[in-house]
Amino acid sequence: MGNMATITKLPAELVYQILNSFEDHKTTLCRLSLVSSFFVSVAQQLLLRHLVLSVDISLNGIKTPFDKIIKKFDKTPHLSAHVLTLVLSSRHQCNESLDSIKRALDLLNRVTSLQSLDLKNTLMLPRWDISPPSSGSFLETNRLTRLTKLKLRSPWISWSSLVTLLYLPNLEHLSLDYFPDDFASPAYENIQGRICALRSLELGIWHAQRGLPLKRLLEMTTRLEEFMLRMGPETSSGRHSYNSSEISQAMVPIHDTLRVLSISGADSYDAQPVSPLNLSGFRVLEKVEVLSSLYFASCDAERWRVGQYKLLPRSLVDLQINFVEKARIITTMDPTPSVLEHWQVNWLSELAVNKNTHYPKFRSLILRESHSQGLGRSHDPFDKTKCHQVELPEGVKLEFETNSISFQGWARR
Repeated sequence: MGNMATITKLPAELVYQILNSFEDHKTTLCRLSLVSSFFVSVAQQLLLRHLVLSVDISLNGIKTPFDKIIKKFDKTPHLSAHVLTLVLSSRHQCNESLDSIKRALDLLNRVTSLQSLDLKNTLMLPRWDISPPSSGSFLETNRLTRLTKLKLRSPWISWSSLVTLLYLPNLEHLSLDYFPDDFASPAYENIQGRICALRSLELGIWHAQRGLPLKRLLEMTTRLEEFMLRMGPETSSGRHSYNSSEISQAMVPIHDTLRVLSISGADSYDAQPVSPLNLSGFRVLEKVEVLSSLYFASCDAERWRVGQYKLLPRSLVDLQINFVEKARIITTMDPTPSVLEHWQVNWLSELAVNKNTHYPKFRSLILRESHSQGLGRSHDPFDKTKCHQVELPEGVKLEFETNSISFQGWARR
């Protein structure tokens, strides 16, 4: 339930029914306004476990939402212990004041049971040279020992801070909008004997960084099961931050644990010849979503791709390949329903006929063509209303049906 709900007066029995429904769906996050006094006592026990505090710390004044929350915590200090999810934001993304920093730290110090933290501003920066310490330093003290989910939207985070976050004892889900600019191997004594609990990592890469920092990061994640990589646009040199070969090498440390891989963002073909993305080393990888430029590494529509299936993991179950518009990979004919044609039939046929010997659990293939204003820019969100379905040629369609593989193809109108 993402919408604001205002409850002014409800029968007590109905209140308990509502709260119990939240208990049955513990992942549901609700934003609720202040309610009548009889409701608050119940909320202290149940509802606040699902409460999202969304706070703009840059707003000043005694009547701001932030100050109302602090005032409420002052009157009933134990309420803050029930808050498990916190979203901190600021209207002035690049100019947080010292007062804003203090306000954020004040709130962080109160919510001692916090499990999920979403920072939409630059308050996490250890680069802040201020007193009291910034919230970046706050996290580096490991006080948030119960934190299981953390989102950082700031473009500035150092390697030392990132490594510290990785070793928070219960952190399982980490989302970074930007990769650290600097790279320094953490001191061995700082991580000796510590275990990284991280199971899910979402990472945005927007700069011309090389494979080494990413590989070093993944080496520290011994239990990673889900990895989402968002590629930025081309750099001034005309290449992506990473190409398929570099990503393949960087992901070697997670070959034994990863189950879900998603690589999204800008789709552009490298001007220099590179090998396709090689996922054959993964042991338990089941679900793959990947950009066509990484999967094929070439935009040559006439190229015969013998043995492409050998680069997929034997544990594969679901495969989705996203294409940029007009990349000449999906070729369609009007009127709809369209049929895939030309060289695509070759590698598609190979996928089907080699299922039993190479990846016996393979069950689903999705090809999607997304709109782009030119190669190198990020995809628009996929919208079926702007696409039409394409079909496999009869011969390949029969091979897919014989091997129990479902197929969906979506091309831009």
